[in-house]
Amino acid sequence: MTIPFCIGESRPQPLTPTHAVILYEGADRAIATLHRVRCDDKSTPTILAGKPLTLGMSRRILRALSRNGTGGSFLPACVLMASGDALMWYEPPMMRHLGFKQSTHAPARSAGTFAARVPTPGVIFLVDGARWLVMAYRGDGRPTPDAPTLNTYEDGSICAGNVKTPASTAAERIQAWSDAFWRSNFTHANYDGVVDYQGDAATLWQDARDGRFGERFPDHVLKPYDRTVGQYLETLRKA
Repeated sequence: MTIPFCIGESRPQPLTPTHAVILYEGADRAIATLHRVRCDDKSTPTILAGKPLTLGMSRRILRALSRNGTGGSFLPACVLMASGDALMWYEPPMMRHLGFKQSTHAPARSAGTFAARVPTPGVIFLVDGARWLVMAYRGDGRPTPDAPTLNTYEDGSICAGNVKTPASTAAERIQAWSDAFWRSNFTHANYDGVVDYQGDAATLWQDARDGRFGERFPDHVLKPYDRTVGQYLETLRKA
């Protein structure tokens, strides 16, 4: 069987100026305005009257820029969402070697200082600009943004502390972001009621160290959030 094919050069379409952003800066504040651009018969652009640049407008600009066909990469199967600077992926339940360190800031919510191989739940990571979040999920069911790990806040945000994070959110950096989280020193829970477990998260990880759960994380202690991943993403985009 003969399969015909051809190799051609892809020529980019010409670009036309449509909008302009003007930034006004002072000693203690800054504002930006968005302006339409009109071109005459000779393609000479003129900046028209503008209006204050809102957060929604900024996101539309970023989405337009993210459509640039300047190249790409294959996405691994663990990626759930990739859009501009935002990347979401999941990691299945597994045994991990974690390090814990006694907290002087919140000793009552600390598991103490030890290192152990313990079962961890399935987790979903989201990196979006300056935001870094982790959520736990039960098996392959509904994800829950109440991850039972220490050093995380109630909304799923990760307390980075002095952890050195990767420079980009590209898919090839997934392992680097994962290592930055799992290889950090887990010091204390950032709030009470992380899990439905007597003694909360600190006792949970002490019991995991002692082998109480075997090699399977006890999914029943996870607290449901009653939202899908898509609904949670929509909430974050509106924040």
